[in-house]
Amino acid sequence: MRWHLLSSMDPTYIARTVFIYALKPLRISMPATRGAQVRLYQRFTFDLVPGQEPLKLHTTITISPAGGLHVRVVPRAAQGAE
Repeated sequence: MRWHLLSSMDPTYIARTVFIYALKPLRISMPATRGAQVRLYQRFTFDLVPGQEPLKLHTTITISPAGGLHVRVVPRAAQGAE
């Protein structure tokens, strides 16, 4: 019975509502992702593997390295262990 109301509603209202509910999981997951990135950057350093320069770039809306980057993950030294 409620579906007959959709024909009389503004289509932009429906689109905005769907968009808002589609973004809700992102608003929940983004802080967790940022927290995980912070922990990784606190515990490790990331060194570029030699032989990848000059970088070949792939340009779309953003600029990114074509084929990605190969990095070496190095654990940070424990504080006070120097």
